[in-house]
Amino acid sequence: MARFRRLRNCSNYLTGSMALSDFLLSLALIPGVKITFDPSFVSDVNVCTALWCSQVFASSMSVFSLLCISLDRLLKICKPLRYPSIVTERGTVYTICVIWAYGVCTILVPPFAGLRNSHVSCFDFSRFFNYYHIHYLFVCNGLLPFITLLVIYGYLFSIVREKRRTAINHEPAASGNEAASWRKELKTLITLAVIVGFTGVAWLPSITLVMLDLHFPMVHASLTWRTVLSWLTYMNSAVNPILYALRSEPFKSASKELISKDLSSLFTNLREMRSNRVHPSTVS
Repeated sequence: MARFRRLRNCSNYLTGSMALSDFLLSLALIPGVKITFDPSFVSDVNVCTALWCSQVFASSMSVFSLLCISLDRLLKICKPLRYPSIVTERGTVYTICVIWAYGVCTILVPPFAGLRNSHVSCFDFSRFFNYYHIHYLFVCNGLLPFITLLVIYGYLFSIVREKRRTAINHEPAASGNEAASWRKELKTLITLAVIVGFTGVAWLPSITLVMLDLHFPMVHASLTWRTVLSWLTYMNSAVNPILYALRSEPFKSASKELISKDLSSLFTNLREMRSNRVHPSTVS
């Protein structure tokens, strides 16, 4: 978006927020995977706090960004005439800032301010956070947004399919363009639904494991299961932006143009370096 002005719109700002949160989550999960294999890798309580808080923060921002993208799509489909006045560039930027500020205030600050359990292993995520705090994060930053996403997409799919069917059956003169428009909208919804589904498959088992550790301490998942779940969450954060970019025509064309320009610039610089190179035998 920094290179192409045509990508600078409200929907893509929200997509950029999701991509940034997934990128940060990928970075934060790397030491988390290491701790899964070697619990003694980190022992300092402040480092543990930074590690776990960064993971929960980035994952929450990813979910809320995805929720905002879904609400944006809902307004675009249900209120097409009022959409430009409802969703503005300033309002979108303000919404993104509020989401990230909420994450900082509810996830990053409390554990560093003392709302955490002490004298526990850094590996023991479920007992590192305060009991009530982790339940708040589970419900407000995980379960409720995910349920809302499922409701939104179930509603959107029903609307798009009905409008597409109506355009084909009752408006034969204009059915071609309108049906193609609704087909494109359906493709976008499928992409977002796949991301939502992949996110649920990747994170719900991990969250369930944390809840089991909290309420049933005698239940201990094996190292193999913890390893699989760690890599699953890592792959989710790495794949989401790529999946969205590959199925979005504006992002796909911009990516091709960007890669083409960068490769062309690279080869041009290499040719210039070769032409300006002075052979050792010609130097006096």
